[in-house]
Amino acid sequence: MVFPTRGKHSDVEPEGYLQPSQTPTTMSLDMECQTQKRAGHYVPMLRHQVSSDQEPGELIRPLSPNPTSREESEWSRHRKGRAYAIGSIDGGSPADSEHDVNDMLWDREAEIVAQKLHESLRRNEEITKRNRTLEAQLRAARQELLEARSFIGAGDSISESEIVQAVHELNGEIYQAVKRAVEACRIGQGTTGDYAAVATEPGKRHLDPTIEDFLIEYPPQDDDRITLEIVLQAVIVDDVCQLIDSWGQYSHATMVNEMLDRAHRCMQESEPPSVAGRWRSLTHKYMLKASDKQQEQHERSERKLLEGAVAVFQLACVEPQFHQDEGLRESLGVIARAATKIRRMIKEDVLGSQYMVFIERPDAPFDPDMMEDEHATSSSRMRASNAGVSIVCPSRLGLSRFEKVELEHGWEATILVKPYVVLETVVKELGLIGPQL
Repeated sequence: MVFPTRGKHSDVEPEGYLQPSQTPTTMSLDMECQTQKRAGHYVPMLRHQVSSDQEPGELIRPLSPNPTSREESEWSRHRKGRAYAIGSIDGGSPADSEHDVNDMLWDREAEIVAQKLHESLRRNEEITKRNRTLEAQLRAARQELLEARSFIGAGDSISESEIVQAVHELNGEIYQAVKRAVEACRIGQGTTGDYAAVATEPGKRHLDPTIEDFLIEYPPQDDDRITLEIVLQAVIVDDVCQLIDSWGQYSHATMVNEMLDRAHRCMQESEPPSVAGRWRSLTHKYMLKASDKQQEQHERSERKLLEGAVAVFQLACVEPQFHQDEGLRESLGVIARAATKIRRMIKEDVLGSQYMVFIERPDAPFDPDMMEDEHATSSSRMRASNAGVSIVCPSRLGLSRFEKVELEHGWEATILVKPYVVLETVVKELGLIGPQL
């Protein structure tokens, strides 16, 4: 607020101040500060009752709102008196006294306004400071909410049908790769003893005893390679299942995977599914980034599949040059990439549910409600006569979904893709012939 400057004896007085030329006998002075806007400024108005017969400096009694007859008489007498009378306390002229009074009122009003302005500024600073604090707290709370939502409330980025389709495609890829490899390899001449000797060589990868015994008992022939196909498919399916179930192919992968599996199981038992799923997703994601490059991961996966295939070829007396066949490596590379894709889908992309790719183990009893017989004839499929027959080896991957429920064991499994198996009845159904001694 800007106040106009004025001198003590200014030639031009703002409207509302007493002028020496003004000659009212009695003027009312309301000590309340009235204001009149003039030239964009507000100036105080001085109104007071002054009697013409009073001496300068005397206190003037204000005229009452309802004057008596005596007061009216005095008012009339005053009008006939001096035109203007106001005393100066210091003995100065009436004009000087009027200027002094107005200056004091002006200074007092300016001081009051300055105090109010200072108080308003102080309050504005407090409000601004408080608003800044609230804004900072609001930003922090909003960020925490976003982080919590991304950790807990994030949804699945893929559908269940996509996972099911990926498993079916991987099973088909394994089947085609095994067919091509079995048809392309050359089987050498050997006896049962030769197969047993190869299986016990030091440094060789050991296969499941049931699978080894099956291949030794029914060795593949140059014109009948069904047992080689069965065993090779079983070994590749087993290796692929381990690849998908693992957290990655690292150095010391076995120890790392076991530790993470235990941590994940404990979290599943004690935490909500969304929290356990988010932990699983982030752990798998950043384990890959913090360890080896993607290409090195893929090479390790491909090497694992190749080692299993070579172990089968050695046991079946396949000529060694086929172990480095480029077509075989290419097929196994495709399978490794498909397995890695499914592992990412069920470990990273899905949070609300727990999916698991699995196979049935050798020597387990066959359950027609939970699995399928790979080589069953149409008549055996229509009857459950094979229920309880021992499994020789797996042949295709299965897929199940686990959900946490209020049960004793805490989890409910739903089979989405039934695994395929080879039963002991395959010997009879396919007419397999043992080694000719």
